[in-house]
Amino acid sequence: MMKIKTLVAAAAFAVTGSAFASIGSPTATTDGGEMSLHLFSQSAEVTYQLDSGVLFKDFNLAALAKAAPSTTPYTWNTTLDTATDTAFASFLAVAGSASDLSFAFWGGDNSGVTAAARSMVSTVRAGGDASVITNGNMVDSMNQMGNYIAIVNGKQGLVTNGSSYFTQSEGAGHYYVNDKPTMLTKFPIGNDGLVGTSLDVYSFVRSSTSLGGDAIETKIGTFTVSQLNDTQYSVAFSTPAAAVPEPTSMALALVGLGGLGLIARRRRAK
Repeated sequence: MMKIKTLVAAAAFAVTGSAFASIGSPTATTDGGEMSLHLFSQSAEVTYQLDSGVLFKDFNLAALAKAAPSTTPYTWNTTLDTATDTAFASFLAVAGSASDLSFAFWGGDNSGVTAAARSMVSTVRAGGDASVITNGNMVDSMNQMGNYIAIVNGKQGLVTNGSSYFTQSEGAGHYYVNDKPTMLTKFPIGNDGLVGTSLDVYSFVRSSTSLGGDAIETKIGTFTVSQLNDTQYSVAFSTPAAAVPEPTSMALALVGLGGLGLIARRRRAK
């Protein structure tokens, strides 16, 4: 797994430049999988994968703890740069300015805990109703994630700086190109969105061992991928941020409280 730098003060994680041995799969590790970012274009038939280096269980716990609006939200962000990431450079060289350039972000634990406690985090397609996801959908989608990651990790000789790039011509099985319809049968509300938009991110946990039971969902934040320029893209996740009153608003509030106190004193004096 790729090493990370932890920025405690900002509760943020930044990806380092070291290569990873493999992306932790939700079905192949007792620690739970890792969170991973995926960019793809179906029209250009190309995919890009980034290992965040953050264990799913750590991400999920930190995000759930800040699921309510906070003045110190939990964040994860990075900048994709063709100058430092050869896989991303290769991806953009093929995808170019494709109108269907899309992204998704997910991770889960489908093997390291008891069946009733298995969980996952995923972006949710705009308009998707997270409440319809069942325990069975969770299991099936994490198994599908595991299949995809196995393909990515099986070609790790192409991995550079925690990222990888594949074209559809290399073979079937690339999750967001060839297997996207298959994934939609597992996670029917979809988990992808166009670059330049924001997607809601949900944490799901099984409600019981019954595959037909409804999963328990919690909205934990938003995820955005946006183009900064021709060679750089910004990637950002954040739990809800609470509004911080502006100085002028604070001053007016204090003046108002002072006025109320003066009125109360005058009434007591009478």
